[in-house]
Amino acid sequence: MCHRDLLLRTYHRLNTLRQACGLYGPKLAPNFNAISLFSPDELRLSQLLKELLSPTGSHAQGSIFLELFLQRFGLEIFLPLVDRAKVSTEKTINHNNTVRRIDIYLNFDLAATIAIENKPWAGDQENQCRDYKDYLEQLIHIHPEGLICLIYLSGSGEQPSTFSITEAYRVQAENAGRFKTIGYPQLIDWLKDCRRECQADRVSFFLNEFIDYIQKHFVGIEMAEMQQVVNFALENYNTLEAALEIANAQSEIKKRLLSRLELGLTQILPEGWTLNWDMNNKHRCIWIRHPQAVAYGVLFEFSTLRLSGFSYGICKNNKALPNLPDVRDCLNQNIGITPGTSNWRPWYLDFRARYADWSTSIQPWLDIQSDEQIMANMIMEKTQAIYKALGDANLLGKLA
Repeated sequence: MCHRDLLLRTYHRLNTLRQACGLYGPKLAPNFNAISLFSPDELRLSQLLKELLSPTGSHAQGSIFLELFLQRFGLEIFLPLVDRAKVSTEKTINHNNTVRRIDIYLNFDLAATIAIENKPWAGDQENQCRDYKDYLEQLIHIHPEGLICLIYLSGSGEQPSTFSITEAYRVQAENAGRFKTIGYPQLIDWLKDCRRECQADRVSFFLNEFIDYIQKHFVGIEMAEMQQVVNFALENYNTLEAALEIANAQSEIKKRLLSRLELGLTQILPEGWTLNWDMNNKHRCIWIRHPQAVAYGVLFEFSTLRLSGFSYGICKNNKALPNLPDVRDCLNQNIGITPGTSNWRPWYLDFRARYADWSTSIQPWLDIQSDEQIMANMIMEKTQAIYKALGDANLLGKLA
């Protein structure tokens, strides 16, 4: 089968499916999701997971959800202790004179602990996972017979960056059964396990909504549409061959689209501004500088080579430069409240949902390809908003 024919036929089938969803929309409401309505952030998702994992949660199903979680992710060694589990969020610790907060903290007793670092969209902070792991190790020094595990829950199943924990230290912890990486898509099977065992209809409804939310925001395609694509690819030998060859071309497609984005930004760049495009280093980034911004600039950055963890903010040319608290306060007030600062970034925001992880979401690539240059315009609008806010506050000179 011709590759072009396969693409067109797949598109037409998906379009037919979408038309059917539209036709029966009033009865099925296929695009409605109760969780999406609240646009949950990282903290809210942690609270949802905490509620499900807690044996005393309002779901009233006891410890069964926690047991299924431990079984699904190879943590059976904790099963005898589930009745003692106390689950909390934002557990504050002080390690190496640094105050940190563990997103989800499961304390079974003094000698058994699971900590979950929830990173659905955000990038890692410096030594963050290392500090959490060291903190848990201290518990083992107190109780040598104890059990610990740090779970890194990322949007796509991506490992933490070496900025957060060195690869050698992570692998050592994994081999000891004290570190695991889980992706949000992997939670779907666990939630289905919970739904199967759940006795309360209203809780089952919530589990359905959570599954649908993860499917849309972390897998990047509707379940029905994905199934349609898979079924078509497996229809016969020719469709499978064409589908696999198209899949192999994905990296080249994305490479060309990134070139299109660079060109689009260049074309709309205001006079006197500069664009530095770097998609080869380990964090893959885009610098956009105002003529008055010499020592600092607006940086759009991915935290991984897979193009996940997309964020933007003010970044220094030199790590030793000051953090500019007045600049941070101005942007907090006019643009959005930053989740924190780093040695390089006095202020930044993480992109959410459709733009957070370009390795799983198709929306960024569609927005790059669009005739309206949606992605390039979005990046430029956010950049200009930052510089305008600082200019209006007479703080632009701070970036010189």
